[in-house]
Amino acid sequence: MIEKFSDYEGAGFLSQEGEFEFEVMDYELKDSKSGTPMAVFNVKSDVGQSTIYHSLNAKARWSYNNLIKACLKLNTKEKIEAFSCDYETIGNDLVGKKFLGTVEEQTYQKQVKVPLDDGTFEDGVEEKISYKIVSYKEA
Repeated sequence: MIEKFSDYEGAGFLSQEGEFEFEVMDYELKDSKSGTPMAVFNVKSDVGQSTIYHSLNAKARWSYNNLIKACLKLNTKEKIEAFSCDYETIGNDLVGKKFLGTVEEQTYQKQVKVPLDDGTFEDGVEEKISYKIVSYKEA
């Protein structure tokens, strides 16, 4: 099968900091490891793609609210006060919407197995870099 080469260019994960326009590609409601529901979004930009996770725990909804406000252009106090939603299904309304996301570089440590000269392994730690969308604004 012949496929267009350029369709797969730039489809990788985020690899730079900055502010970029993203589109919400899909939404899924899942259970977190602790068993609480979470909203999972796959988003795409010209610079790459990412997955965004938002807990539906009442104490964490402020973060999810920021994504909802950016995508639905809830940009005035009146609009925000008049808006209500079902947090489990509102994600469906965000699919196809765009927002500006601020991407930051973050470092973390990962447990790895380091090969030794005698063919055995020892536990080690490796520092890794990832890029995460840390804030949302209206596009």
